[in-house]
Amino acid sequence: MPLTHNDYTVGCLCPMSVELAPVRALLDKEHSKLPTKSGDNNYILGEICGHNMVIAVLPQTGNSSAGIVATQLMIDFPLIRFGLLVGIGGGVPGERGQGDDIRLGDVVISTPTNDSGGVIQYDFGKYKAGGAFERTRVLNKPPERLLASVNSLRAVHAMEDSRVPQFMSEMLQRFPKMTKKYSYPGDENDQLFQANYPHQGEEGTCQNCDKERVIRREERDNTDPVFHYGAIGSANALVKDATVREELRRTLKIICVEMEAAGLMDSFPCLVIRGICDYADSHKNKIWQPYAAAAAAAYTKELLSVITPKEVAKVAVAADVVQTSVHFAPYQRYRSSYAMTDFLLEYCRGLNLIDAPNMPEDLFIGRDDELRKMETLFQPGSDSSIRKVLALGGMGGVGKTQLAIAYCKRYATSYFSVFWLNATSDTTLKLSLRRLGQRIFDPDKVDPLDDNSLWIDISNWLSTPDNNRWLLVYDNYDDPDQYDITKYYPSAVQGSVIITTRVPSKISGEKLEIRSMSKEEDGLRILSTRSGREHIESGNWAFASLRETCHSQKADFGARQLVKRLDGHPLALATAGVYLQKSSFDFCTYFIAYECRWETVASPEGPTEYSPRTLYNTWELSYARIKEENPEAAQFLGFLAYLDHRAIWYGLLCQGYAAQLEGAPAWFNNVVRYQSSFESAMQTLVKYSLAEGNHQTQSYNLHVCVHDWILNCLNRAIDVRQYWIASDCVAECLTSEDWDHLFDIRCQRLAIHAKHLANLRFKDVANRSDFSWRRIPDIFRHATLLRLQLEYFASELMYERALVEDQKSLGPGDHRSTLSILKGLGMLYLYQGRLAMAERMFIRVREGFRKILGSDDIQTLDMTESLGQVYRAQDKLRMAEETFLRVLAAKERIFGPGDMSSLTAAANLGNLYASQGKFKTAEEIFTRVVAERKKFYGPDHALTVWAVSTLGRLLHDQGKSEEAEQMYMQALAGYEKIHGPDHVQTLEVVRLLGDLYRDQNQFEIAEKRYLQALAAREKQPGPDDFSTLDIVHSLGTLYAEQGRPEAEKLHIRAQTGYKNAGGDKDRPILKIIDQFGLLYHNQVREEEFRDIWFQTHYGPPLT
Repeated sequence: MPLTHNDYTVGCLCPMSVELAPVRALLDKEHSKLPTKSGDNNYILGEICGHNMVIAVLPQTGNSSAGIVATQLMIDFPLIRFGLLVGIGGGVPGERGQGDDIRLGDVVISTPTNDSGGVIQYDFGKYKAGGAFERTRVLNKPPERLLASVNSLRAVHAMEDSRVPQFMSEMLQRFPKMTKKYSYPGDENDQLFQANYPHQGEEGTCQNCDKERVIRREERDNTDPVFHYGAIGSANALVKDATVREELRRTLKIICVEMEAAGLMDSFPCLVIRGICDYADSHKNKIWQPYAAAAAAAYTKELLSVITPKEVAKVAVAADVVQTSVHFAPYQRYRSSYAMTDFLLEYCRGLNLIDAPNMPEDLFIGRDDELRKMETLFQPGSDSSIRKVLALGGMGGVGKTQLAIAYCKRYATSYFSVFWLNATSDTTLKLSLRRLGQRIFDPDKVDPLDDNSLWIDISNWLSTPDNNRWLLVYDNYDDPDQYDITKYYPSAVQGSVIITTRVPSKISGEKLEIRSMSKEEDGLRILSTRSGREHIESGNWAFASLRETCHSQKADFGARQLVKRLDGHPLALATAGVYLQKSSFDFCTYFIAYECRWETVASPEGPTEYSPRTLYNTWELSYARIKEENPEAAQFLGFLAYLDHRAIWYGLLCQGYAAQLEGAPAWFNNVVRYQSSFESAMQTLVKYSLAEGNHQTQSYNLHVCVHDWILNCLNRAIDVRQYWIASDCVAECLTSEDWDHLFDIRCQRLAIHAKHLANLRFKDVANRSDFSWRRIPDIFRHATLLRLQLEYFASELMYERALVEDQKSLGPGDHRSTLSILKGLGMLYLYQGRLAMAERMFIRVREGFRKILGSDDIQTLDMTESLGQVYRAQDKLRMAEETFLRVLAAKERIFGPGDMSSLTAAANLGNLYASQGKFKTAEEIFTRVVAERKKFYGPDHALTVWAVSTLGRLLHDQGKSEEAEQMYMQALAGYEKIHGPDHVQTLEVVRLLGDLYRDQNQFEIAEKRYLQALAAREKQPGPDDFSTLDIVHSLGTLYAEQGRPEAEKLHIRAQTGYKNAGGDKDRPILKIIDQFGLLYHNQVREEEFRDIWFQTHYGPPLT
């Protein structure tokens, strides 16, 4: 009868493949694989000494990885009774004549001591006065029946020889290929050096080490492994320092160190079995690892031979034991292992850091105080039914993200699920949430869902009462003005949230400010791990008592001076360490070079500038190294000053390469000609900590401090040629297909680069005598992109510069290119409510097109129509009506009444009739416009959605509330799909819904809508924008109807804002939705304008 998941009772975890191989080789029989529900773990199934055993290898070393694999194993095999953690570890020999005489190849088994359950997490605790280390966490001990079997085997070994050598010999006979690697390495390779003698020469061999410093030990009778029982020390950091080892032995009485057991003992009842492969000192190498792993595997088999399957069946099911722990105490109703397994399958997703930067655990240094504070907030005795929010704040590069990752890994088993979300922008967060959805739901069901529907499902899952022990990490939320992160909090107030941000003051919840490292030893450890140079720590990093005794003996003077000079900034220290890893400099030489550069660059600024300048000089030395290793990457780094520090992707750069308007330097062509060469250059920058990759957007970011350094140090004088290459990169990305979608979210990452170019000494570049008129199209495209992305100031700079250069090139007359630029300026003024200036601009453009093209040309008619919009905004309703009627008649005569341009003219006339109170006539017009646009564009096109929202307003004005609400909800869904929830058009519909609910006396709902729209609009475009003031006015009206005193202040704010923005004559009674109706109307013909203009003056249109 085939075996099922329920037939397996013993679980075995192996951290590495070298440990897995002997365990697998010692199986008596290997079974066929079984399907698992999660698919996350890779299992080997088999029989050993009558027990059906599941073997799992960890994806990576570390406590968190072990806990996650074990939890998943219990889900996949619900009747597992206990586990065995089998592998290698570092031995901690006792003093001569005292304690355990531990040798390489021996085996250590975790057994309870007076003050431990057999495993001690020695990096988890706090220092007491006088330097003593107090552990704040005691881990569980192995199951009693398993310990009884260990004691039984110890008694057998007291009477007769162990069968471990026999099992190891049989393994090699059965698998001869293992002989060379897994055989006994020889006594001559087992050397225990004095604790105060560090390794000399290259790693992996002790040929250069002084043999006189080897501790003399008595010879053993044979080479068989000896077994040692006691406490094993576990932490996330690898111990390679004999002084640390000795302090651990003295204070904690441990006999072995390793990196996985602490992540298991409280979440998976198990025994730890470790073969000793080194002495946890700087002399360690990999020679003994295979043999030690085989010895541990053979002991495992012998242990299982003394416990019968019937005895194992009496051991409590592991899942049942876990549910009684503090983490699962609220879930006692899941009495059976099956119920508990179903619960875990439903809610346990483990540690999910796919969107987090890749940070090996041994690179995380220090932050003990910060981790303790986080533990206090989130861990012991905390109520998971009450949401806890913590903002980790601090300057860029200080280590907020690394601290959050470390917390997630250390406490992963305390949560059912841990999810990492990239909160850099609303867009990146949505992408992370989509991956989260694919993790908790069936991916095939997630893919068809839109972002809003998916978030509702995720929020419901996280809000389930039983599912309250989760942790969400929102990383890099550095621009709270861009979007409100609280809308991505689950609806139920439970669980835990961590946010990393540079502006913690804007986050509601607990706050923890992360600063540069104040402890010198932490800075030294960063230099040590990043540079690969050992023995520079100022004493023992783990225990205070050694800090005082070893500081003067071990600390490298140059390293200590460098840590002080860099003021403990983690990014600066890491960058210096990476440089030193590739350099022959010692720390003193590096420090002297750093000082020389400091004197040259920063001495005039005085000592108060040390903190920011340390970053600059550190990166400058790395830059010099890059110039040696990859000169083209170094030149490319300098070029990146002309782009924004965010969203640097290959497609952007290759467009600039393809343009080649004036020829690019050879190094630029070599870097961007192929994606592989671009990736090579960027990876060089990543390697030196000057850039970081973002796999989800397939782009790179520079740290903002790095970007500042490039601007101020590498580009003291602007390079005009490189500036225009950057301009080409952005402009050439704006293809014909993109031109009708410049307002869309997908063009945001282009807009940030265009904005940077607009504000980066642009005037100086354009004012040069060698400015080429061929650059005017680029400037125009940038200006239009910025206008439609609501970057008004930068857009105006670009339009005005384009206009000046165009008139220099073609003269002061109204040429087609001139008129197109003036039209863009007029549209910009209209959006800003500068109506008098917009009117003058539109009149000039209309007359110019009339002279060149005639009165009936589409461009002339469109500008006349735009002028009508201005008249309506100015309350010149008669003039507006005459203008719209004239345009409508001309367009229907020329293009026909069903043409989209004619329908746009009709829509503008309908809006005017609505302003005049002719709602029925306006409704008839818009009913027709909506129907025709749905046929022509489809229901989800922006023009169609605009018409639907306007029809809703007309129905509302006539008191048809139910029909109006339906139209508004359609429009809201459409705009959220097209633009996102915080776009100006989306928020205008939110405001209109508020008006509707206010008129229905649903004041509470109306207020929520107003406040939702107001909060977003005050952030972008700002509190004084007309659209923001419209919402202020609406909210004031609501409060006035309720008799609330806040109404007066709001009305005064709105009136004052309107007056300050445009004066009484320019007061924008035109609603913002109509302004954007004009925007879309003009976009219908924008492409024709653009193509004619470029063909006439600068060659073929964009492709």
